[in-house]
Amino acid sequence: MKAGDTVGLQRGRYVLREKVAGSSYGVLWHAQGQGHDAVLKLVNREQMEQARADQRTHWTSCAATEIAFLRS
Repeated sequence: MKAGDTVGLQRGRYVLREKVAGSSYGVLWHAQGQGHDAVLKLVNREQMEQARADQRTHWTSCAATEIAFLRS
């Protein structure tokens, strides 16, 4: 992924503007949605699949908690 790429998600399409942070497991991007700014967390699935099962379970749980918080 690079700046200018478009990502389609459940809630719309986003244009990636600037990489904010990253690790081997994913990247945070500042993005432009339909009339609003957003920060997207894009997970590196290949790296995630190499992690231990208990780590993946923990990270998935943390992501669900983040999503629930952001929706509230």
